[in-house]
Amino acid sequence: MRTAGTDRLNWLALALAVAGLLPLRLAAAETPTAASEAAAADDETGYFLSLRQKGQLIGKGRIQDAAGRWYDVWICPGYADPSRYAWEHIRKSGRHFAEYGKPDKYRKAGRQSKDALKWGFDDCINDFVIDGVPKAWRRYMDTAAERTRRRVFGSVVAYPWATMEGIFNTTFRTVGGLGGMLVGTTAGLVCVPVWNALDSGVAGTGVFVAQGVAVPVSGYTWNTLISPPLALVGGPQPSPGRADGFWVRVVDPRGRPRDRLSDGELSAVVAWGVLLLTEVQPYLDRAQAVAKDTGEKVAALQQEASREQRRLTDEAGRRAAQFRDAAGPEAVPLALKGGVADQVASALRRDASISEDDVQKILRLLNQYPPAVVSPPAPTLRPKTDPLRRGTEILKEVGP
Repeated sequence: MRTAGTDRLNWLALALAVAGLLPLRLAAAETPTAASEAAAADDETGYFLSLRQKGQLIGKGRIQDAAGRWYDVWICPGYADPSRYAWEHIRKSGRHFAEYGKPDKYRKAGRQSKDALKWGFDDCINDFVIDGVPKAWRRYMDTAAERTRRRVFGSVVAYPWATMEGIFNTTFRTVGGLGGMLVGTTAGLVCVPVWNALDSGVAGTGVFVAQGVAVPVSGYTWNTLISPPLALVGGPQPSPGRADGFWVRVVDPRGRPRDRLSDGELSAVVAWGVLLLTEVQPYLDRAQAVAKDTGEKVAALQQEASREQRRLTDEAGRRAAQFRDAAGPEAVPLALKGGVADQVASALRRDASISEDDVQKILRLLNQYPPAVVSPPAPTLRPKTDPLRRGTEILKEVGP
């Protein structure tokens, strides 16, 4: 006969049995997953790439091993990298075309046109021709009048010579000024507007065609040729020991490559950076203060040294001038060059009490403070001239 106590005992036994079998059931359910992971690990430790790794190599140009390490294969660009490169430069091309909608582009074109016209008219016509020609004639005629007043030999042709100089100068300035005005006008009204109308479009088209299309297509083509065969028959499996750092490189020894951080990782990194700044900022402030104080002291010392050097140099100059002026007002400085310098050096070396170092010091001082001699040096003669040579000289002398 069944009683209430017997029923309670039966339900208790059933509960204990279920409780005991549940962990076994869960363990049995987990066993296939562990086995599949082990099988996958075995599959990725052999010679050939696993199916997953084949897809990684073809798509990304990278392979991940069973430990989570990524290996970049240099000659396999994948399809992701050319696509990223294409999108980046297509956006860059779009930024070039977007310049047509920005006022700065047209303001820049206006400034450049204005500068070109200003150069053509103000610099080339007003300054170079209108102001420059009268100044040149006044200079040449004043020189002729001075030669005539002093009755210099040949002064009878002073004014014809000045007239020749003026005509040559005027011709050069007129032709050059009109040419410059034409160039400035053409640049301001034609070249600058046309260039500013085309530059952004040319740049955008060039970036789009070359870097947005041609380079990625080349990458796609090469990847199609190289990656599938390597994925099919390439081996052995990558490992840190087989990564040479050139052909195959470990991207991140600790795991997959980090292109982006998760929100939690980003918050942790930002918090760590703020904490670092808080801890080291006092030391950075002190280092900056020390550097500033040191710089100020060094600058003060340099200024003091410069003042003292100038004072001593001025004193040496005044002392040398006293000796130089003692020769009388008719004395002129003697330039120690060429044979004179060699002659003085030889005379100094004949004195056994003067070392070679002292000889060089004396020569430097004599060049800095040349001695005075009573006999004046021979005058420097100007090269002979004729109208053609003088015209060439005028071309070199012409200025606004």
